[in-house]
Amino acid sequence: MAMNSGMTPLMGRLRDHDDMHPSSGLRILFELKSYAEERAEYAIFVFHAGGERLEGSATLTFSEPPELSLDGEQELTDYVARVGKVISRNAKSAAEMPHPWSRRVVRWRGPGRGS
Repeated sequence: MAMNSGMTPLMGRLRDHDDMHPSSGLRILFELKSYAEERAEYAIFVFHAGGERLEGSATLTFSEPPELSLDGEQELTDYVARVGKVISRNAKSAAEMPHPWSRRVVRWRGPGRGS
């Protein structure tokens, strides 16, 4: 199983971009680091409206729950895990495609919802 790199020059610039901090709530960014058929490694970035930034990682597979490495409140990590499950489910349904894993997934979570 060969691992493929999912990084592009744009992704490296995007994750350091100041515009990723929302004006309210938080923004979650999953960036594909590598993948091999039914498994993918993602970098995770959580941008809070107040300027705080959390970084972590996730291992996603077609059949197992997401493995997260992310320091944060339980409500936040539960939400990030749910996003990871959706990414895995979408990749599994696209398994016949040349690149089933999404290269970048961004989700916004409004104020008062674990932000």
